[in-house]
Formats: sequence, C-alpha cells, structure tokens
Amino acid sequence: MLKQKRKFSKKYYDYDLTAERLQCGADDCDNKTTEVFCNYNCWRRTKRRKAKTNDVILYQLRCVMCNHYYVNKYANKVYCGTVCQSKNQREKDSARKRKEKIGASCQGLMCNNLYITVSTKYNKYCSTKCRSHISEHNKRNKGKQPYWEKCEYRYCDNTFFINYTIKSPSSKKFCRSVCATMEHHYKYRLPARWRTRAGQPMFLYVMYNKKYDSYKFGITNHKQKRIARHNLQGFELLETRYYPKYATKVEQSFKHYLKLHNIKPHMSYIHMKDGWSETVSAEDIPNLSIDMISKIYKEKGKV
Repeated sequence: MLKQKRKFSKKYYDYDLTAERLQCGADDCDNKTTEVFCNYNCWRRTKRRKAKTNDVILYQLRCVMCNHYYVNKYANKVYCGTVCQSKNQREKDSARKRKEKIGASCQGLMCNNLYITVSTKYNKYCSTKCRSHISEHNKRNKGKQPYWEKCEYRYCDNTFFINYTIKSPSSKKFCRSVCATMEHHYKYRLPARWRTRAGQPMFLYVMYNKKYDSYKFGITNHKQKRIARHNLQGFELLETRYYPKYATKVEQSFKHYLKLHNIKPHMSYIHMKDGWSETVSAEDIPNLSIDMISKIYKEKGKV
C-alpha cells in the first residue's frame, strides 16, 4: 500500500490509492492521461459544475518531491505540503549557487580582455561595446573573410588569425608579444652588440650533448667559465679555437647559414636557459666542427 500524506474520512472520497489514475477526471471525457485532467477545458468544466452544485470533490495526486500519494480538493496542486515545497526551493537555490564562475577571453574585435562569466555559450564578450563593434564590423565587411598568417619570428612556426577592422585588415605580424620581443632582439639588439664586440679577441667552441644528440656552438671571452656552465647541462667540449679578430662575424655567418637552410635550434628555453638558440641537431648537421664553421664564413657569399 502506497503511503498517504493526509488522512480523510472515507465518506468524503471513494478512491483507491493503490492504483494510479489513467483516465481523465472529467465525467464527460474518456481520454487516457497520467494527470488529473487531460487538458484545460476538462478542468474548467469540472470546476464550474462544482461551483454550481456546491459539491466537494477530492482528487488523488502524487507529490513531485516525495512521490507519495495524497488527496486534495485542488487538482493543480503540486506539493503535498509546505515541507516539500520549501525543500524543493532550497535545492533550486543551492543549484543556482553551485554555478561556478570561470575566466574567459573576450571574442570581440581586437580585444583580448579577460572577464568572469558563468557560461561562455551566451556571454562571449567582456562588454556591450565589444558586442556592438562586432555587429558593426559584420555589417561593413560583409563577404570579407578573415585569413591565417604565419608568425614573422624566425624561430616560430605558429599561424595566427587575421581579422578585418572597420576599413582594412589588422596590422599584426606576430602570434604573441613574446615573439615580437625576441625578433626585435635578434634584428636590432644583437647586431649592435656584435658591432661593439667585432674587434675583441674571443674563443670559438663546439660542444656535444649525447643525451639530446645535439651540438652547441658559440663564442666567449672567458673560456673556462662558459664551458664549465655548459658541462653542468650535459655538454662535452669537442674543440676550441682562438680568434684575435672577427670571431663574432664567424658565428654570425654560421647563424645566417642555418637560417637560409631553414635549420632551427634543436633545444628550447625549457631544456637550456642560456644559449639554446645556438644548438643544432646532429641529424641536420652531422660532424659539426670549427673547420666547417670557418669554411662557411670564407664562402659566406656563395652558400
């Protein structure tokens, strides 16, 4: 026997609470339904008849919260009592509070601001200003498709998305600010440093790392200190050569040779924080030696 929340005297109702209601509660309707009435019209006709005859009609209902059967004179009642109603409201409030806010990046035109939202499906922009810019951009540049561009940093292969501004494509050359900083370093700061050190006497060295199968080349004023630092990272010294002048030009010509032949550094900043850009894989250039670097310098206009 199913549980009953309220007890009424048997003289007021004649329902069997062990069976579920499958037929419409209206007297003139034979439709099958799991509710009390099959539609609104049946409920309205029954309510008018009850108001005219002053009859007390009790309905067999099931609480949506505790699933217990109970009897009530209102057919549209959902909960068996205030306890279940308040319990359902507390669950809704806790579910609303459980929605964690997440950080997202704005998808507006030329905007990468971070903002906090509950869902990125409906809230894609950090402000209404970015949303209005997107709508205006779509109107003016209808039919102009954005395109992909390659990063201009010499040691980066990433591609980034070029979008249209109101009048023309955005002037963007690098995929991120780090690439722009590094390219500026290689293009302007290093040549200036090479010009100041062009006439200084230096050592040119070549080292080898067996673990990564990679060569390391470079120039230094203090041979012992520089080589000892690379020994701690697993490199073994192969040979050194003393250059009274033009050591920086010899190294620069070999780097230019690597760039022309699209040979990129074998190691990254994660593996080697000092001098990682002057590493070469043994598969790209086997048997690297100082003679080979000097030969490239002498034939720098022919390679």
